[in-house]
Amino acid sequence: MDYFKAVDLPLYFKAADLPLPPHFVSALGRPTVLVGFACVFLFSQLLVWTVKYSRKKSKGLADIPGPSGWPIIGIGLDLPARPRKLLNSWATQFGDTFKVRVGWYNWVFFNHPDAVKEVFDRQAAVTSGKPPLPIAQEYCLRGDGVLPMTYNAKWKRLHAFLKQLLNAKASAAFIPSQEFEIKQLLWDLSHEAGKNSTDFYMHIRRMTFSIVMTSAYGLRIPQWDCQEVRDVYGNMRMLSIILSPGVFWIDVFPPLNWLPRFLFPSWPKAKFMAQKMHANKMRHWNNLKERIALGNAPDCFAKDLMESNYRDHGLEEETVSWLASAVPEAGAETTASALNGMIRYLAMFPEAQARAHEEVTRILGDGRMATLADEPQMPYIKAVIKETLRLCPVATTGLRRMADGDVKYRDHVIPKGTILLANLNALHWDPERFPDPFSFKPERYLNHPHRSAVYAAGGDIMARDHFTFGAGRRICPGIHLAENGLFLAVSNLIWAYEFKLPLDEKGNEITLDISDEGFMEGAIRVPKQYTVRILERNPARSHLIQESWEQAQKDGYVLRGAHVDADGGVRGSAKVKA
Repeated sequence: MDYFKAVDLPLYFKAADLPLPPHFVSALGRPTVLVGFACVFLFSQLLVWTVKYSRKKSKGLADIPGPSGWPIIGIGLDLPARPRKLLNSWATQFGDTFKVRVGWYNWVFFNHPDAVKEVFDRQAAVTSGKPPLPIAQEYCLRGDGVLPMTYNAKWKRLHAFLKQLLNAKASAAFIPSQEFEIKQLLWDLSHEAGKNSTDFYMHIRRMTFSIVMTSAYGLRIPQWDCQEVRDVYGNMRMLSIILSPGVFWIDVFPPLNWLPRFLFPSWPKAKFMAQKMHANKMRHWNNLKERIALGNAPDCFAKDLMESNYRDHGLEEETVSWLASAVPEAGAETTASALNGMIRYLAMFPEAQARAHEEVTRILGDGRMATLADEPQMPYIKAVIKETLRLCPVATTGLRRMADGDVKYRDHVIPKGTILLANLNALHWDPERFPDPFSFKPERYLNHPHRSAVYAAGGDIMARDHFTFGAGRRICPGIHLAENGLFLAVSNLIWAYEFKLPLDEKGNEITLDISDEGFMEGAIRVPKQYTVRILERNPARSHLIQESWEQAQKDGYVLRGAHVDADGGVRGSAKVKA
């Protein structure tokens, strides 16, 4: 039955003898007007309910200081695109804990390692959640995005799969792949030597991307310009956009979820990105299926998932296919960003680069490249890596969680439903812990001889080198794979090349931008592409780089028992002993 025909509203008001203007009464019979009044009524009720609920949610936070804002929405629906300076100023003004209201949620920032230990480690049972994201997670990522997934049984099972692939022992199986890719990187950079270069940036991206694609899909990426790169880096850029606060109003103000989607200007963007990301992910999954059928796919994470009993755990094929894609999406850009950030710092701080070069030369000489066996003898190279990760953390706003229950910290009882953030901006740039915090000084880490994974697992929170890999139960499962790759890349890059400031047309050095403006906007902190001057260290090392790459192309490498050729396929599809 048509509701608008069934109810004669003008007749109803006339019968009620209400003194309304005739044109107003007649207009009420139009469906569009009725819908408009209904929307206004619902919105007004929503506003009243929002105010009441907002006050209820803020109970318990009154004694936590923070900046003032507008009623209901606080400082608005978003933070600045590059919020480091603002967050650091608030940390200085309000102390080790402060609150900010962003849209629907109260955000509490923790600025001291002790707070991270107490909140994210000791109370991990109620501080491992994620805020609900109706558009970003449930629609764009189909509820299968591991990074923004709520802390539930599904996340725990998916995380267990990731740990099986990326634990310390399993990560060691990918060392031959990492060594192979670094040999190609050094060869690629030889074509950039002796001049200003911007292409080095993409060569590093190719190297890190190929490593994680090999571990995830058993697929090498010999060239940067290919469909796989466009797929995954496109997904990563879209992921960075959709997870940025304020992109979708519904995600930061959930009551708006009751309104029709077409009312929001970002809805077409959400539809496009949802379709594009899903198509990209499924393409890699289905391509691997075809390679397995042809006997040309080495063992890898996605293949393990296909052959696992994931359905017995209530998981669907689409879900595990999205899990496989999380490895390159999480690992490629993060490692590349660290390396590209490091090169910029080496060019800007030549004294640190000279000290690092002295160490690798003393250990390696001219006759060989670095391996992981050299790591204990290279404390300054390890310090270079730690200082880079301190200055270039991946998360723009910090480690973000949601309280799934009340959280106790000092005299505060932070209520369920509050957004909790370990403020990396304050943790990494605290002048009391890191004097001259914005300068690149690797020597500050010479008293940290172990890997970051060791300090993250230790009991002394003040001994942690940095928090880039996270904290609590959601600490990065790829920490071992990342640290293997970072040491191999950093030690060999500094052994092979010197990175200097670029020259202008008159031969004058050009200063590089290491401020916040030197990074892209988004939830993931990625250095903008820049120019640097690359010089070969000496002819002997350059000759060894050429020989090593030529031999590597002939020999390939062994990946989990399969002999892989330079194109990434299983050689003759025959298994060999590692």
